[in-house]
Amino acid sequence: MNICDLNSGLGRLQRSAARLKERWLETRTVWMDQTQRQFQEQHLDPLPPQIGMVLAATQRLAESLEQAEKACSDETEY
Repeated sequence: MNICDLNSGLGRLQRSAARLKERWLETRTVWMDQTQRQFQEQHLDPLPPQIGMVLAATQRLAESLEQAEKACSDETEY
């Protein structure tokens, strides 16, 4: 019994981040001014490290939940 599936959410986050990066690269071909640079610096540049931290933390949480689920199922077998 799988109590919580965090891996599918992780996959969605990774795909969404990749799509955002692709779209931004496309947008930068037509939007090239100071406002674009400010937008990138303020809103987009901080995202990769933040997403990386979320992915790492969520992976650790998924591992902990998997261990807890296994421990609980082992206890019910006795």
